Amino acid sequence: MKTFLLVSQLGSFEKAANVELRSQRAVSKKMTSLENELGIQLFDRRTNRIKLTVAGQYFVGTVQDLLQGYQSAVQQLQNVQQNNALLRIGYFSIFEAALLHRSLKKLQEKRPATQFVLQELSNEHLTESVVNGNLDLALSINYGIDPLANTPKLSSFDLYQNQMVLGVSPLNALAGKKVVEQADLQGKDILYYSPEGSTFLLESFLFNNPSIQNYEHVRRVSSFEQMQLLVALNQAIAFYPQGLLNSSLLANLQDTRDIIFKPIASPTGQQAYRIIAFYSPSNQNPVLKDYLHLNKNELGANPADKQHFIH
Repeated sequence: MKTFLLVSQLGSFEKAANVELRSQRAVSKKMTSLENELGIQLFDRRTNRIKLTVAGQYFVGTVQDLLQGYQSAVQQLQNVQQNNALLRIGYFSIFEAALLHRSLKKLQEKRPATQFVLQELSNEHLTESVVNGNLDLALSINYGIDPLANTPKLSSFDLYQNQMVLGVSPLNALAGKKVVEQADLQGKDILYYSPEGSTFLLESFLFNNPSIQNYEHVRRVSSFEQMQLLVALNQAIAFYPQGLLNSSLLANLQDTRDIIFKPIASPTGQQAYRIIAFYSPSNQNPVLKDYLHLNKNELGANPADKQHFIH
């Protein structure tokens, strides 16, 4: 993959071969083997020059992401080897990450040498990773649907709770309303942010907003910046967790002048959500135990003693 990137950047097998101190034939053979393995032609080979195909141009970005991920994993392995104080944490979105930042600062004060491995995953992957022991701790959202319904063996505690609100452009007619009614949501293009393809959050929004009859109007965006831009340009409206919008981690990613946040009416009279932290009670990581103890002092109850049950 490194050779592929080098060839794509230099536009020549010969130039790439000179950089890698090998023969042009060896580089060409490697690229042919890569194409055969993928079953896709990456290069348009012509006399005295080569050019990336459309598939090859697309593959450049994919390879860059793969190599960056690999290099990051190597760096984390080196950190783990040098220091045994490690906490592996997963979170659902940038909103939970902002909350996690505050809770981990206290742990850093007690354990300055602690290394953190952070992953942004769907709720399905978070629960699976905690059960399998690939994560020590995870944060997710409970917005009417229990994120741990299929994993009753995990323990959990609340980190934060507030109301879900709707973000709209000042150009949108809903901007003039004090409260967005359920009828106002019908037929509207509605966005929500989630890093991975997942039905969990979609089902949560539909559960709390039964007036949305056609779920095809509710769609996921994979970046917070994209959601902000589309809402600000009045291309759609979006769900936001109130109280987590003012974090310093999000301050540079939004312009509140271009988005107005409105409360949403619901059959129960509220749009409550909770951010929960969950873990396996059999996990013996001492860093995790310190994290739980510090949060016990803040919450006024021992989170390790609060076992999660299916409702």
